[in-house]
Amino acid sequence: MLKKVVLILTSLLGSGTLVPGQGSISEIEKMLGSDDFEIRREAMETLWKEGKISLEVLERLSRGSDPEIKARALSLHRKLLLGLSPETPQEIMDLLDKYFSASVNGKVSLFNSLKSRREYGLMLRLRSIERDERVLERMDETVAEVLPKVQLSLLRGGDLDQAKELLLLNDDYRSLIAYAGLCDHLGQLDGEIGRLRQLTDEKSKARYLACLRVKGDPAILRAEADRLGDRHAVMVASLAMGDVVPLFEYLDEEGSLSLVEGYYLDWIRAEKTGDKDRMERQLASIRHHVTNSSESFEARSSLLKMGMLDEVLRGYANDFVDESRYFFLLGQDRDIEALKLIGLDEATLNDEWIKGVYERTLERFRVEGDVEPYFEYFYAASFLESRGMVSEATTCIENYFDAAREARDSRMYDWYQRSFSFAPRASLVALDREVKKFDVEVEVLLSSIYGESDGVEWLKVKLLDRADNRPSLEVLQLVASFYGEPMVPVDFFEGVERRFREESLAEQDPEVGLKHLLDFANNRGEGSDILLYCRLLKEAEFGLNPLFEAEHLAYQERYEEAAKLYADSNYLQSPSATPSMVYRAGVVLNKIGDPFGEAYLKKGILLSQGAADSLGYFAKHHFRAGEYEKSRKFYRAALLRMERVDSGDDSNLRSIIEGALSGAIQERNWSFAVALSELESWALKQASDVYLIRGRFQVLFCRGMLAAEEGQMEEALRNLRKAHGLIPRDGVLADDFFPALREAGLVELHDELFEKSAELLRENVRFFSKDHNAKNTFGWLASRANRCLDEAEGYLKMSLEVRPLSEAYLDTMAEIYFAKGNRKKAVEWSDRAANRNSSDFQLRQQNRRFRNDPFPLK
Repeated sequence: MLKKVVLILTSLLGSGTLVPGQGSISEIEKMLGSDDFEIRREAMETLWKEGKISLEVLERLSRGSDPEIKARALSLHRKLLLGLSPETPQEIMDLLDKYFSASVNGKVSLFNSLKSRREYGLMLRLRSIERDERVLERMDETVAEVLPKVQLSLLRGGDLDQAKELLLLNDDYRSLIAYAGLCDHLGQLDGEIGRLRQLTDEKSKARYLACLRVKGDPAILRAEADRLGDRHAVMVASLAMGDVVPLFEYLDEEGSLSLVEGYYLDWIRAEKTGDKDRMERQLASIRHHVTNSSESFEARSSLLKMGMLDEVLRGYANDFVDESRYFFLLGQDRDIEALKLIGLDEATLNDEWIKGVYERTLERFRVEGDVEPYFEYFYAASFLESRGMVSEATTCIENYFDAAREARDSRMYDWYQRSFSFAPRASLVALDREVKKFDVEVEVLLSSIYGESDGVEWLKVKLLDRADNRPSLEVLQLVASFYGEPMVPVDFFEGVERRFREESLAEQDPEVGLKHLLDFANNRGEGSDILLYCRLLKEAEFGLNPLFEAEHLAYQERYEEAAKLYADSNYLQSPSATPSMVYRAGVVLNKIGDPFGEAYLKKGILLSQGAADSLGYFAKHHFRAGEYEKSRKFYRAALLRMERVDSGDDSNLRSIIEGALSGAIQERNWSFAVALSELESWALKQASDVYLIRGRFQVLFCRGMLAAEEGQMEEALRNLRKAHGLIPRDGVLADDFFPALREAGLVELHDELFEKSAELLRENVRFFSKDHNAKNTFGWLASRANRCLDEAEGYLKMSLEVRPLSEAYLDTMAEIYFAKGNRKKAVEWSDRAANRNSSDFQLRQQNRRFRNDPFPLK
């Protein structure tokens, strides 16, 4: 009888999958419901082994009236849904049998045991048939953890069909974008868009819009998202088209804003429509909260984002206890006012001030014990040192140490470390006094500043060699020089480093010394030294990550050498290779026309699964390589793939907006820049006062340039003057503001505003005659404005006498020569700047500009 059952079922299934409408279903029902147990069991086994009966048939059988047939059909239906087969291990079968009769906690526990067995596909299929929301919620936590790993493994293995099938099992946003990205990679995106457009279920609609995001046409995305009611997609698409209004409308309606945020948002919307009465009402509400609410910080920040600079400054407390006022003035380059806030009328210390601050500091130490004492000395030291007044800064720090000692404060080594972070040059002189006068050990001082790292320990041994008998100050300054900018004459430091290098090479095990020297060079960012130590380590046949060297070769545009290291690297084929690193290799290989370059680019995109943050990294790689249009393209694509743009605390969104805004300004796409600047300014929440004001400056600048482009000159001049008035001393004006004004033909306005800035900066230079940074700021603005170039060059020569290796100063000198039309000298100075910090892609961008671009407009 059993043989007959098998024969019948095999013949029924032999010609294909059994579907409804075939007369053989009644035969299956008869056998599944037979009185003979063996016939029922064998019928079940045969159907399962053949696996050709349709799920629809089994679903129909499971709804019948016969409980025996229903139970067996349901069991078989589940097995087929879960992809089980007779080859499935019995332990998995047993686990699943328990699952369907388990409690909520039992189901979750059994589900997680599938994770430990790496049964990821089965986990996803099991999740797809679960209906209990309590179980699903906890399942999703586990799935969110494992799905990316499974997906990435399939993509690395080239199993793209299975990867696509896997993505269809999940409908979270990340998976939808990954699915669309995979369709794009396979050349199936247009077909999938056409197919999904015809479907009406909610999941298909979401998948359809994800595909449109990847397709990258914001106009189509906005129209379709509007038709289907996806407001977040509408906001993203609108932003990409230069329209921030839908976002602000949503924020207003959504209802999660604080009172102050609501007032500020309404003020923005009123400003955009020119409703001055409404603006005044919202401004009055915000002013009320500055002094009468727990939301005073938020209210003050909103005023800054509205450009109410002087009002906020007046609102700060007038004594030094309010640090915000002090840092606000510093950020505005209002140095003379900041100095007066410290209590000094002249750029020099006086005995009365020193004594008064000493008494206040001592009182704080004695009264508050474990509370941080008044940092007035440290702020003054930082201020004075940064303006070239190192001896005055040293006096401040020495007095602070003396006050702590007199109060018998137990945290002296904490103050040693803190002083270095405020004023490193002055701090080292003050610390040397601690060594000589109070018997503090140099070794302990170094550990308190730099920690107990192997590198510091190695330097201690080298620099405290008794045979050298180095003065303690020299030891402190040399250690600081290895970590950053030289604190001793450059020639002297280079001589010490050369000696340590030669001693390391002469040792039996040169690897230790060379690796420490490489780490120090990497800390300093000095490209030529980094590559020198890479070469020496390779010549000594010591292990070195080839991608580290390749990256630094690429920074210096030595693409042939970098490409060889990338091509030979096994890491790029390993499971740990990140999409960003694979894509970076593709960019470099493409630079030399290597056919593998395109393959790596495609692989990087594939492994990224279309994620917005990865596209942001790809944009940066293209920018570093000087491929600016490609960089802008990836930033725009990344923006379209952001799930939502209404969250101001999303770091990925902020990074993408910042990159896209910079690109929009560079290509003078002012309508896009206006929308991005308005969003960026809105999203600034925990930023410092300086950045809040700069955000408002950027909005007004972009609005002004858009108005000029559209011929609305009255509005253009009004906005551009307002923008300049917010930050008249700020070096940010040099980046784009002055060049853009000249390009737009607004030369008269340009000269008017530059002269205002120049005179304010000259005032700082006159008041702080040793301030090398003030001289550099003047030089930077003058060079980018292409005005007062001889004066700027004179200032920069003085700055470079004090800080000869400052990459910022070197770059400014290059800019001055470029403005003068001397390309050769501009490139020479720029080469030095770019080498000082080889990973700074803006310095590299400058270097390319000096080599290739036309000279700036007069």
